[in-house]
Amino acid sequence: MSSGIGVTGNQGRCFQYWQELVDCSKGVKDGSKSRVECQLQVSDYMECLHHRKEVRYISGFADVIETPMSMM
Repeated sequence: MSSGIGVTGNQGRCFQYWQELVDCSKGVKDGSKSRVECQLQVSDYMECLHHRKEVRYISGFADVIETPMSMM
């Protein structure tokens, strides 16, 4: 993953988020940033890898679609 090479030989889909996270982590290491400031980058990278927010969002629509109109 950190090599930046994806399955097709091009740049991996999450590599941009990984680079942002690494840059932020370097700031934490040298003291110019706090760990709290990097939470957005961590969240973006984890979402790119696992799609948990997207799945939760879409599953909310599935509940509405599967409910018959007579029950509303």
